[in-house]
Formats: sequence, C-alpha cells, structure tokens
Amino acid sequence: GTAGEELAKGLEARGAEVIMIARDEVEPSAEEMREDFADRLSELMEDEDKALTGVVYAWSLAQEPITEDTPAETVAKMVADDSRAVIALGSSFDELRHGDSLPRIVLVTRNARSAPDGESMSVDGLTQAPLSTLLRTVSNEVGEIDMMQIDVDNAQLQAMDTLLDAILAPSAETEVIL
Repeated sequence: GTAGEELAKGLEARGAEVIMIARDEVEPSAEEMREDFADRLSELMEDEDKALTGVVYAWSLAQEPITEDTPAETVAKMVADDSRAVIALGSSFDELRHGDSLPRIVLVTRNARSAPDGESMSVDGLTQAPLSTLLRTVSNEVGEIDMMQIDVDNAQLQAMDTLLDAILAPSAETEVIL
C-alpha cells in the first residue's frame, strides 16, 4: 500500500481508530476542499461515541519522489496540490474553532527539512518544504489548534515505529525531524 495506508495500519495496530480521506474523495478546488474537510470534521467532532483526537495529513507522502530531471511544471503542480490541501484543512479548522476543543493536526512530510546531522536536504524535499511554512502560518492564524510537523526520511518512513511514536505521544514540540 501507500505510505499513508501503511501509516493508518500502524496507528490501528496501536489502538487508534483511523478514518482515511483519500485525495480523490474531496473536490480539487480550495473552497470546495475546505467545505469537504469542514463537513467531515464537523461530523466526526459531533460524534459523542468517538472522540476525534487528531488529524494526520499524509497526502504529501503519496507524491512520487522527484529527481533533478523532474520537469519544473510537475514540481509546481505537486507543491500547489499539497499547498491547496493544507490551506483548505487549516481554513476548515478556522471555521470550526468556535466550538469545543479542536483535535491535533499532524502534518507528515518526507525530506522537507535538512537532517539534524547537517546533511543537505534532498531534491525530493523541494515539494515538501513549503508545507512546513504553510503549517507555521496556519498555526499563527488559528492558535487554538495543536499543530505538529513531523519530517521523515525514507528509512524512517519504511521503519515506521519512530514515526508512530511521534504521532501518538503527547508533545509540546511543533516540529520534529526523524
């Protein structure tokens, strides 16, 4: 399966109830996507039998890794697609923030940040890095939401355990590089 599907399986194996929303289940325009997210989140937040405790955004993990030969138009479309989705998700939370407590948002990216050991960011990270900035902006605009970005490299994504630990553990950290 995809990295998002594997992540969902790992969360379920640790006792989380996972409801996946695939990219093709929402409208592609920013406004319609925001409405789709807001409607879905509102339904989940109103369900008294299940407490919605978090939203994990992992659509960016489904992108094909880019190389130095990837056309600029392809890179721009990848960045635009994920940026639009993160903005729509943040806008939907902005709309819902006047209710009860809001669930945590965890944005999972791949190679978006330079490694702590000083290694340079990979070319693949070019499509992921803008999402970090967007999450910071959403966090500033909707301060009531607990937001976290977790950036993984391909090895951590394959191993998955450390990523699952980071998603599920309470943390005051807003940016984690694995």
